[in-house]
Amino acid sequence: MDFKKDLKDFFLIDIKNLKAVGFKFTDFKKWYKSFEKSNLNHNFSLSQIKNKYKDRLILEKFNLEERIPEPKPRNILYSSIFSCPDKYKDGLFRLEKLITEGGSLFHNLSRQIYKAPFSDGMFLDFGIHHFHLGNGPDDKFPNLIKGTDDVLYCIIYNEYAIFLQIGGHGIWNDTNLIELAFNEFGHIIEFPILKGIGPGNNFTMQERKKIRKKGANIITNLSGNACASLGGGIMKSGLSTKSLFRRDNLYSLYEELEIYVKTMIEENFEKLSPVLPTSNSGMFLKLIDPPKLHIIDTKSDFKAILDYNFESKTCNGLRCFNTNDMSIFQ
Repeated sequence: MDFKKDLKDFFLIDIKNLKAVGFKFTDFKKWYKSFEKSNLNHNFSLSQIKNKYKDRLILEKFNLEERIPEPKPRNILYSSIFSCPDKYKDGLFRLEKLITEGGSLFHNLSRQIYKAPFSDGMFLDFGIHHFHLGNGPDDKFPNLIKGTDDVLYCIIYNEYAIFLQIGGHGIWNDTNLIELAFNEFGHIIEFPILKGIGPGNNFTMQERKKIRKKGANIITNLSGNACASLGGGIMKSGLSTKSLFRRDNLYSLYEELEIYVKTMIEENFEKLSPVLPTSNSGMFLKLIDPPKLHIIDTKSDFKAILDYNFESKTCNGLRCFNTNDMSIFQ
């Protein structure tokens, strides 16, 4: 039984499918060169190295997913300076319709979305997306709309899409946008204000760009308040800090769930004995659908579903099939 491995294998299949439709992940040779530089004179085995590479791929998958807004209906709010040039009105209208109706916003994202490890500094620092407003499919990426010279700078926050402005490329490091969001929508957005410390330096756009490139996080001065990264922050690798938390929390959770299932089976082994091997040591449990927590024993007819609530983080028992009463062990 190795639920953590089953979870990783599930994600790796998803990554393989993403690659098949054009998404790019760091290849092993490129990753290994970087790994060697950071781990001189290491004594990791080949198996351990490959496992670390798999962990990196899963981080990249989460880094990709974080940059794609969840499709759900949202209310649109407009800043006081928002305006739309005539040439983008059709594209903006279609995007507004998608937002209010809960459609996918993937098609309006940057071409960089196809690069799973791409470090989107503006999003990771300020929490600001940029959407293209073109008409028709892109020539190179037909699942995306045509790129436009100007883009919509927007914060997706809970049930809101906050339109800040339509402007040119190249203002990824401009604090004026995040200051606009703070001053006009601070009553809606919960900014990560740091209490008890000064507001920090006012970095120029070029300075902020260099700091982001080094994988460092910056305290931003918002009207005299010290604010951490609304987008959750960046790691030295350039990937999202949230991605690391998500991956490691999932690993820990599935290790805990494995212990829970093992305990339930040991405590109820006699009741389950008609469908199990002669001893629980002869079992090999496997998660065949990690998100739904479907479990099988590869050496018997045993099947089960772990009743776990991901929101409340509570286990409510193990529903075991192949028994006469479809028992739930709690």
